[in-house]
Amino acid sequence: MLFNIECAHATTTFSRFNFGSFVARESLDSNGTKNDLNIISSRAFLRAAQLYDRDLDFAMDIRDKNDFFDKFSSERLELTSKNDFQVRQFSLRSSGLNGNWFGSLGRFSLYEAGGANVDGAEMGIHFSDQLRAGVFGGLEPQRSDQTVMRFNKDSTTAGGYFLFQPNVRGLGESFFINSAVTSEMVLGHLDRLYVFFSSVRQWKNTSLVSLTAYVDTTPTVRLQNGNFTYRFPIGESFYSTVNATAIDSIQYFRSHGLLETLPSSAYREGAFELTNKWSRNVNLDTQFSYGERALDSLTRQEVSFGPHFLALVKSKLALKTVVGYRKNFTYNDYFGRISGDYYLKSWTFGLTGDFGMVKYNNDEVGRVPFVVSGSTTYQPSRTWFAMISVEQARSAQVNIVSAFLKLGYQIGSNDIAPKRHTIDWSRSRP
Repeated sequence: MLFNIECAHATTTFSRFNFGSFVARESLDSNGTKNDLNIISSRAFLRAAQLYDRDLDFAMDIRDKNDFFDKFSSERLELTSKNDFQVRQFSLRSSGLNGNWFGSLGRFSLYEAGGANVDGAEMGIHFSDQLRAGVFGGLEPQRSDQTVMRFNKDSTTAGGYFLFQPNVRGLGESFFINSAVTSEMVLGHLDRLYVFFSSVRQWKNTSLVSLTAYVDTTPTVRLQNGNFTYRFPIGESFYSTVNATAIDSIQYFRSHGLLETLPSSAYREGAFELTNKWSRNVNLDTQFSYGERALDSLTRQEVSFGPHFLALVKSKLALKTVVGYRKNFTYNDYFGRISGDYYLKSWTFGLTGDFGMVKYNNDEVGRVPFVVSGSTTYQPSRTWFAMISVEQARSAQVNIVSAFLKLGYQIGSNDIAPKRHTIDWSRSRP
């Protein structure tokens, strides 16, 4: 939406509003205990660009403390029922179009510093159109042990970063190097001092090297979270992917399986995937992985195989099936997984199912746990959309049923989400 002002230029504004409701019903089969949750959630986002002679941008992001948008994991079930608004972003940024210097003021997040959140200021300089660097400092609104934004007057953060992103030629090619150092202090004492590094080099569609690492130096030097991926072709019909992942106990809690009951722990995993491009529309995927928990040295080993149908039914249906075997920390199981998405002009339908035959290490009786989720999205125009998701997870100990309704409305020129009539080939193929 454009507004003409006296400076003879246009200010571009974009706003988006989300409203949703989340309901969960959890019951323990052993004693009939129930743990139900009902939440109403909302979010408002506003961005005004090219203010004051096209040099200033303003952004505001207000959402609930219990933020369920884009989350469908076990983390939501641990949140309290009390729900308040939080200000995720409220900042003014100078883009530096009128010179080499740029900066931000307010509450903002810096992806150049590994997603560091700041209540304060940023100042930086463009050395060229490919290289820039900056420093930042202020209060820290979200410490590593917090899941929501707060006004932490006893916590401060400061650091610096650089980003090098040269121009590359060719479709499917990219390259950048990003590094940062960030300190976090609580009550005047150094709580964290970590180095963030991220780099991606991609050439052609099947060749990629990427590395992301958070290295904590307090009290000792250790890798807190990291990921390394190397993808390379083998002949004309095969390509493989090697992956290594390390996460701390906080990230483990946010991403572990819905039916998992083990306490949070630092975790390391290595994986290898071999993909055969069987035809234009079909890939055959074979995967191996091995992981270990630091807390109790429990391990997970998994092998799986299955076809991935990239485009069926006139390129409207994408379908992936997997069967496999794993030693999953405290039990062994044979499992199957099927997921699919069907695209129409204004509708998108998705369905995912995980099933297994489990034998616990201390239990001779086989169990059949499953997790099934389905979603429907309706977007008749670029102005508004609606989505509903339903999920059921059941094991021998617990049964969880949850549903989530989300409504979105926007004003401005940007689409709410990609609107597809058929398969998006850029996302379906590596």
